[in-house]
Amino acid sequence: ASIDMEEIAEEERQQVDYFRGKIQFCIGEGMVVEGDQPEAQADRFVFDLNQQNAPDAKLALHHIAVVPTQAGAATIVEGEPVQLQVCMQDRRPHAEAANHKFHSPHIFPVTFQVRGEAKEVFLVGEVNRWGEPIPLERRDDDEDGEVVFSTTLYLPSGDYEYRYIVDGDEKLSEGHVASKFGQGQCNIHTVKETAKFENQQTILHIRWTRSNESGGYDEVPQENSLVLVPRSEDIGFCYRAEVIAYLDGDFSFLYFDISTPVCAGPPACRKIELEGSPSEGSALVVNAEYSGGVE
Repeated sequence: ASIDMEEIAEEERQQVDYFRGKIQFCIGEGMVVEGDQPEAQADRFVFDLNQQNAPDAKLALHHIAVVPTQAGAATIVEGEPVQLQVCMQDRRPHAEAANHKFHSPHIFPVTFQVRGEAKEVFLVGEVNRWGEPIPLERRDDDEDGEVVFSTTLYLPSGDYEYRYIVDGDEKLSEGHVASKFGQGQCNIHTVKETAKFENQQTILHIRWTRSNESGGYDEVPQENSLVLVPRSEDIGFCYRAEVIAYLDGDFSFLYFDISTPVCAGPPACRKIELEGSPSEGSALVVNAEYSGGVE
């Protein structure tokens, strides 16, 4: 390929492809690329756009990202799973949040709590990738009159590093460990899957869509979990993953993130079988499951 008779180098082609997906979407929405970190700028732009589109949402967004499941991987590759990370904070009063939870088979309500007199308490940690401190709500415990600071976060299952900041001082519990993200000592909270509730009207629904050649997005059928495996037909296209909230059966709010384009993975054959009889005059059929490479 060439432009004005000038051949386009493969490195230049890859750079153009890289700017597709989230960065291209953000530019279309008015973002002006500044500096040498357009990825971080696009992440912030989408985060701010989510907040602007749902200013009164019952659950405040603190983090959302479509990323490879493999630690340290930066590129979305055919055949390698990607995941939707999300952290939302229930901003409703404690009693309402406790008695009227959002239900999901993939995202679960988790209460973080500190007891004792203080002016302010914050949570920092892996829940929002060590981003902005999350404030806890102060309330008086009806049972014993003790001051309690608490908040409910909606998170996928897994282990999360965290610390409390009480009146400016970091607090750790017994059994704390060194952070794998280089954040010093931290506590670990394990979010477990809870029992599934049928026929609920207040829910969090996951939807995956894939970009098309017309500039829009088509829903990916039967993909409603937090993890998706890119297919060969997805190469060159991008995903948009959404968390859609329904309150008492009515649409309430939506948060989303957009991925970088799916790249072709290295050739790999996960399964190969021969069908038929290995005898003279008989036909043998090869069935194989493979991914990667360019056909």
